[in-house]
Parts: sequence; C-alpha cells; structure tokens
Amino acid sequence: MSSFRKKFESLMGTVIEEVSIGLGPSGELRYPSHNSDGRWRFPGIGEFQCYDKYMMEDLKMAACQEGKPEWGHSGPGNAGSYNSFPSGVPFFEGGVESFLSDYGCFFLDWYSGRLICHADAIISVAANIFNKYHERIENPVLLVAKIGGVIGGISQFLMRLSLQQVTITQLLEMVMTLLL
Repeated sequence: MSSFRKKFESLMGTVIEEVSIGLGPSGELRYPSHNSDGRWRFPGIGEFQCYDKYMMEDLKMAACQEGKPEWGHSGPGNAGSYNSFPSGVPFFEGGVESFLSDYGCFFLDWYSGRLICHADAIISVAANIFNKYHERIENPVLLVAKIGGVIGGISQFLMRLSLQQVTITQLLEMVMTLLL
C-alpha cells in the first residue's frame, strides 16, 4: 500500500478518488472461502481457510482456553469441500455435529473472530497510509473494501463508514442488522 501511495501520490484526490483495500480472496472478507485457482465451481460452498500452521496454533490455543483441547486439532471435518452443496453437508445442517453444536459455535466464533482481527489489521494499516488523503476537505480519497455476501453498494457504504471511526466489529453488526 505504501508503494502504491508513493507511485501515485500526484494522482490522489484528482484521478484517484477511491482506493479499494483487499481483505481476502478476490478482495473479499468472506467465509467459507473459495479461491479462483480452478478448484472451486459455482455453487460450491467453499472451505474454511484455517489450516496453515499459524491458524492451527491459534485454534489450538483457543480450544485450550475454552477447556476443550480436543477441539484444537483441526477445523470441522464434516464441512464439505470446495464444490459441496450446502444441503447434505452435516456441519451446515442441524444435528449433533453441526454449526449449532458446542464445537460448531466455538469454531465459528473463533473463525469469524480471526477474520475480524484480520480485517481490523488491514484496515488500520490502510487508514494510516491513506489518512492524509481521506481527511482532505477538497478531493478526499475514500477507502473501500468488500465483504462477501453483502450487496455491493451496502458493503462499500458500510466500509466507508468504517474508516470514519467505526470499528470492523460495529460494521459487521450493522451488516447483520441490514440482512436480518
């Protein structure tokens, strides 16, 4: 982002009126997620992106803090794969091993919390880098980001709010209120 700002400094606020901040695959903050590398096909549900060593260490630590170390070994094993349909995937249906179970609630709370922390970190960096352009009275540069599954206009509107001292947590609560 710093390199972008330096390279296009003279265009900020004139030619460049908006900078879109990528938060994940295809620029969106979303879960489960799917990549554009050919493994996913519409309407597949995607997969949780939590299996690198850092996420697994974090999951293990969160599970231990919850008093359930057995929950820290992996994500849900019954959540399907990139091209699964939502129906027929036990984790996304009701039942003992679903997202409604104690483990399912724990995992989704942990996973969504990690996404929110990721978004907060990226948006904080972007806000610091582009702050002087955002605060201009004349020709401000807006920062926007996409949240998957949210209608584009609402998403961009809410992300603009987030850079006006609204935290990503408050932002996501606003999105959920609009969708319910």
